[in-house]
Amino acid sequence: RLIGAAEGCRLLASTSRPQTASVVAEVNETGLVLLSQVSVVEKITPPIRIALTSSRIEQAEIHDVPPPKGAPIGVLDDAPSTVNPLIAAVVAASASFPAPSKYPWNPPGPHGTAVASVAAFFDFEDHIAGGRRVGNPHPIFVARVMEPRGGQLLTSEPYGTVFHESVEDAIRWLHAQGVRVVNMSINRTVSAAKGGPRDELTLVLDELARELDIVIVLSAGNTTSTLRADHLLGRHVAHDYPAYLFDPDAGIAEPALAANALTVGGQARKDLCGWPGYAGIAPTGGPSPFTRTGVNAGSGRVKPDLVHWAGNWGWNDPLRQLAVNDPSLSVVFAANEPGRTFDWNCGTSFAAPRVAHIAADVLTQYSGISANLVRVLMLLAARQPQGLHALMSDRADRQRSSGSGIPDRDLAVTSGGSRVVLTFEGEIDCDTTVVHPVPIPLEYTRGRRSR
Repeated sequence: RLIGAAEGCRLLASTSRPQTASVVAEVNETGLVLLSQVSVVEKITPPIRIALTSSRIEQAEIHDVPPPKGAPIGVLDDAPSTVNPLIAAVVAASASFPAPSKYPWNPPGPHGTAVASVAAFFDFEDHIAGGRRVGNPHPIFVARVMEPRGGQLLTSEPYGTVFHESVEDAIRWLHAQGVRVVNMSINRTVSAAKGGPRDELTLVLDELARELDIVIVLSAGNTTSTLRADHLLGRHVAHDYPAYLFDPDAGIAEPALAANALTVGGQARKDLCGWPGYAGIAPTGGPSPFTRTGVNAGSGRVKPDLVHWAGNWGWNDPLRQLAVNDPSLSVVFAANEPGRTFDWNCGTSFAAPRVAHIAADVLTQYSGISANLVRVLMLLAARQPQGLHALMSDRADRQRSSGSGIPDRDLAVTSGGSRVVLTFEGEIDCDTTVVHPVPIPLEYTRGRRSR
């Protein structure tokens, strides 16, 4: 009756079923206020909407790209396309390893463009879905060490070259440019042997992270090479989720077992599909169906260290169909081909650069700190989603799939009213004691008060 009497409001449907009595209506701001004041209204919810569709992503643009600022990020990958204005605005310098005079490079593919754009801008989904303005990106220094292989986002190391030497040369060049955060979304296609000797590339990355005092961010790798129809790692991709995440063949792929690097696994940001009849395989906040996990770490060290948004897959049970590229479940990044600004896909390749972006945020705020302290602040700022406990009751499984969780950008750089981080960097001699005084405001030492 209230909706019918309110000007500009319209009743669309209603049901009086016990426990689920509901009213569906179109209401203006006045009607919304009236409904909120009625005691029998328990909750008001907006309609379910698919925020990102293929047409919306393809038509989206950013007309005024903010200038880059803050600590630079080095990207080891394929070369990005500077035809895209987003990339042209953030790439400060680039070089190839080996040099073009020593190797006949193929034309760049889309992978480098995608990774570089996420590292620089962190997120495009909020801009496209909610109309929010993108923030100032970090400047990007590109070291090309990969080239496209086949279709989609596949890349490979240059044929006939010693790859770990090229990577070392590239990282030393980045360091000479003043870069202290390096993203490398490059992995082998198989799980690393548990307890076996480490890959040469892994050893090089560990040594360089320590020697150069840099933060190296690595993707955990994907299991997509094992996908056969609707089976992943030999198990049903939807019905057996998340059990197959702990298959030995789902283990972290080299070089992501590097101890001195931050290894990043994939997390599902959403589980609401844009395609009718499909539902996300992973719940919101759950591990991406394709992410690799730390079942093969074997050293007591948690891998992955962190997770971030890498996308999700959809499943239609009546049709028995898998959707691996639903735009509403995927990661949005800069497009490689002329004529469009954005594209989308899934993979841990796009989780790692988000973490690299946060690491650059920390270094922007505290430019003089060590790489170790950057990593520690990010791990302290990480939280595992609440839904993960319902999905995995075992704490060890939660750690193997999600590490310390997803880092909060604000917590990584600031303290708060009920959370304070005190840091110390220095040397302590053997057989000595150092006392670190904790500063307490005078007001906290007297009387009792809520704070």
